[in-house]
Amino acid sequence: MIRFVTALCAAIITPSLALATTADGGPALPLPATIEFNRDVRPILSDRCFVCHGPDEAKVKGKLRLDSAERAFHKKGEDAVLTPGSPDASELWRRIISDDDDERMPPAKVGSSPLKPLSDREKSIIKRWIEQGAKYEGHWAYIKPVERVAPKVEQPGFVRSDIDRFILAKLREHNLSPAKEADRRTLIRRLSLDLTGLPPTAEQVDAFIADQSADAYEKVVDRLLASPHFGERMAIYWLDLVRYADSAGYHSDNDRMVWMYRDYVIDAFNTNKRFDRFTIEQLAGDLLPQVSSETRIASGYNRLLNTTEEGGAQPREYTAKYAADRVRNVTTVWLGATMGCAECHDHKYDPLATREFYAMAAFFADVQETAVGRQQQTPIITAQHEAKLKEQDAKIAAIEAKLKEDSPQLQAAQVAWEAEIHKKLGEAETREDFAWIADQRTPDGARRDGAFNFIAKGKGPTRGEQHSRRQQSGGLIQHFFIDAKATLTLQKDDVFYVWIHLDAKNTPKQIMLQFNQAGSWEHRAYWGGDHIPYGGVGTNADNHRNIGPLPKAGEWVRLEVDPKVVGLKEGSIINGMAFTQHGGLAHWEEAGVGRAGIGAPDAVIAALKVEAAARTPEQRETIAAHHRATSPLLNPLRKELRDAKAA
Repeated sequence: MIRFVTALCAAIITPSLALATTADGGPALPLPATIEFNRDVRPILSDRCFVCHGPDEAKVKGKLRLDSAERAFHKKGEDAVLTPGSPDASELWRRIISDDDDERMPPAKVGSSPLKPLSDREKSIIKRWIEQGAKYEGHWAYIKPVERVAPKVEQPGFVRSDIDRFILAKLREHNLSPAKEADRRTLIRRLSLDLTGLPPTAEQVDAFIADQSADAYEKVVDRLLASPHFGERMAIYWLDLVRYADSAGYHSDNDRMVWMYRDYVIDAFNTNKRFDRFTIEQLAGDLLPQVSSETRIASGYNRLLNTTEEGGAQPREYTAKYAADRVRNVTTVWLGATMGCAECHDHKYDPLATREFYAMAAFFADVQETAVGRQQQTPIITAQHEAKLKEQDAKIAAIEAKLKEDSPQLQAAQVAWEAEIHKKLGEAETREDFAWIADQRTPDGARRDGAFNFIAKGKGPTRGEQHSRRQQSGGLIQHFFIDAKATLTLQKDDVFYVWIHLDAKNTPKQIMLQFNQAGSWEHRAYWGGDHIPYGGVGTNADNHRNIGPLPKAGEWVRLEVDPKVVGLKEGSIINGMAFTQHGGLAHWEEAGVGRAGIGAPDAVIAALKVEAAARTPEQRETIAAHHRATSPLLNPLRKELRDAKAA
């Protein structure tokens, strides 16, 4: 349906009519047999008369308005401005033909603005209009279209449809003749540029010239309508109307990702979507009973307006700006009306009141947006991506299943790993922790950044009498210290450690420790998901190293990191630490280095201290799960999993 006008014009009018001229090359404009107010009279009155006798009540002279029948016919008898059927009894006509410069209308100028006198043809139109009854019409935009019977005119080689008959009748009314049909080379060029915005290739031109079949032209039209470039060509005009842009407009004009809406419009034209559906999906696609990714994307129309992120902007002011913008755009695009005028006063030319402007605004009052600031963007999976998404989900599930599988090689590695842990447990009495940050103390000379929200005992989770540091967010958040004068110099067998308590009801998606060496933060270890961008989501390197799953929530857990896995060697000097999380609520506490660290969570160590034969199934699984999460044997599989999730 939305292709109809374009295809019709290209397929019917273009080949039939190029330039219409009279026999002597000049235009011939006889008076229409029937004068129509909107077509013939209103343009004359608007150009010459409405400045003094139009809809602007503040400028009306002589209490006469000619823009409405009610005001034009308010006088009768000898004082009648218009007497239907009798120009001589109409004051309007008498003034138009008057020889008196002071009486003749229109005047030579209004104020300092000159007015052109009426031409003989324009005078004749006014006279014939009065003779035919001086019938007024409402604005054409508010007149219901009616079907008209096609004129009974024929011309071999020209008339191929009823549209051609309307065109031919109008040409003959003006003593004009159709131009000759364009040659095929010109014709295919016009068609291609009209329907796709691209010229035809040399091969396409040659093929059309050589095709002598009766439907050669129709085949070209069908080919062009089937081209994806047709939708792109048509979308240009629609996207201009709905003020599409890939940036926010106001202030810093930051980027915004709305290209899915652009592709929706292109696809709508290419699939010949019904215009009523096209309208509904854009104005309220997210509210439909059977909402889909496509309809949600279409409703992005409501978010295409200019928005601001300027710090000093006032939210209420911009909420009003956004509401007015939507009213202006919807009424211009879908109603063809300049309703924007009614934002401040009742419309002077259209039957639109200020009250109606704000009633229209109410339709969009529930659009959820940020008045001042970055607009939240909701990720949407399109139908085209669904198959790929299912494929990746299946791949992820298969890899995760492999990571849970046991094998003789993994069992042997676990035995050796357990022996190493038991050896370290025997040496644990000689281990000393150095708390670099504890309670409310940070290293001497350190500069703090971020919110250090200290929580005392009884006010939240704490270990003993020490304070913890409460950190909560819906997204990325961190606090850190840097430039410590009391630096850390790593010794052999050192491990970094931190005590942390994750909230059981609002657990972060990911936690991360970052270590600063000589001004560089490119040494990072993380637990849990992969959402924090530092070092690159989907990577596993010194600056973004995955250590394992999140620790158990609801209790204090000691996390340990071997400096070597984040690219730090014996002798490295550390002058800062960052405590980072994505979402959720966490309480961070003492952090520093431990000597000859065991490198396993407390729950794993507790299970390892139990004789193998006496371990419960839960303890055996705790040990095996930690080993699977950290064993180098499974690094290739873990990389596959990260790659699959990133994809």
